[in-house]
Amino acid sequence: METTVDRDLPVEEHPYYKDYLSKFNHDREWELIYPKGWEKCFFDWNLLALLIFGSFLKNVSYKLELDRAWTLNPQGKPRVHLIFQIRDDEAPNIKPLDEYRFTQAVQQIRIFTEEQIGNYELAAEDDDCSEYEEEKAKRLRIFELEVKRVMAYAKVCMSI
Repeated sequence: METTVDRDLPVEEHPYYKDYLSKFNHDREWELIYPKGWEKCFFDWNLLALLIFGSFLKNVSYKLELDRAWTLNPQGKPRVHLIFQIRDDEAPNIKPLDEYRFTQAVQQIRIFTEEQIGNYELAAEDDDCSEYEEEKAKRLRIFELEVKRVMAYAKVCMSI
């Protein structure tokens, strides 16, 4: 494992992305809802979602929630909101991804990317990176369980 990350590489070529974040693939079964009007914007909303799913930060949590309009008329892939919470000393910030302003999203991508780079570099310096690997496995299990939960509800909506 390399001990540093080349920050000039595209994110998709970084080892922390290839070996970890890419496993949070969600575009096969369901569609994540992004902010309206930003579809043509040069911003990688999918990357922000992957960074949230893979975050080790203890003050960050998320849940997936089916779009109400989709549940009333389930056509095509289930449409899902990513609701994430960042708890701080003052008050929790709970907001769906599709309600974030562009500047807020850019700031979150910066914070979460730095976190992933820092986690990767610390694990690379450690001869026994089992703690890092265990945390990655835990985060992937949480994601898989959350997807199973929301897809089970989607199946119920499609069968009505």
